[in-house]
Amino acid sequence: MDMSANGNFSDEDDEDDEDYLIAEEDRADVLKKALDEALEQEKIGYPNVAWRMLYDHWCGYTDHEYYDDEMAILFAEQLELLYERNPKLVHRKIGLMLDQARSEGYHSGGGYDVKIIEDAIKIAQDNNRPDLELDIIQEHASNQVGRYGGIYWETEGLSEKISELRDKIFIWREEKRKEKFAEDLLMPTNDLISDFAEGIMGVCDESLEERKQANPDDYLDGDEIEYGVLHQSCYELFSILTHKEDAEEVIEKWTNHERWCVRALTQGAEHLLVVGSFNNSLDDSEDDSDSDGDDLDSFVDWADSIT
Repeated sequence: MDMSANGNFSDEDDEDDEDYLIAEEDRADVLKKALDEALEQEKIGYPNVAWRMLYDHWCGYTDHEYYDDEMAILFAEQLELLYERNPKLVHRKIGLMLDQARSEGYHSGGGYDVKIIEDAIKIAQDNNRPDLELDIIQEHASNQVGRYGGIYWETEGLSEKISELRDKIFIWREEKRKEKFAEDLLMPTNDLISDFAEGIMGVCDESLEERKQANPDDYLDGDEIEYGVLHQSCYELFSILTHKEDAEEVIEKWTNHERWCVRALTQGAEHLLVVGSFNNSLDDSEDDSDSDGDDLDSFVDWADSIT
């Protein structure tokens, strides 16, 4: 804002400061272009990619320096609709709600409507996600500590609730693991491997789409997946295959698959069926934490050798 010759402030800079705002007559077109691209990803089976695309726009319009409330609302509405069509995006929905609370807190000097936290907790509970409920409570508590100091952790019932949720998460994860294991045991071996392969390919495909969207003119093509995820998948598949009499015969048919991620998965499980580990220097004297780390390190080298 500039001072005029008579010493008064002019409004010219106020207008310049808002040049980044999308004009009202252009909002529909801007939204449609972004929405069409995102819906295409949802249509071909990548709701996570669609979410990321719309979410990135929302983040841009809620930037502290370039806040555009009208556009942020439009994109938040589309994210809500995307979630309603794809309930498995519950973790992303809750992440957005926490982002909205942070944004409100920033613009209000720290406070935000606690109802958004209550609503997020209800969504987590309705979806039987104690892990997400714990994330929400800890995020909210951390924000309150920033406002009121560490004494907030002494709020009546808070530590007990956190401890209760941690116990519940342990039980919940164990139950989910047992349910999945029981289902997998009943599957024919080829169907089981196919199911794992589709999961791995899905992760790689979504990663590729995200790279394309981030840098359309210069992105890394091919299968990309975190070593830790692939390492864990090899062990999960291996643990079930040990109960299948035809495991070695069937998995051999998958080890020359056209996709690198599937070759790495199936050759990894096959390797474990024969050797039992990726770590060639296992020592009974090593503690579990050291051997786990060594096994992952060895796996990385092993996976890089898969052409």
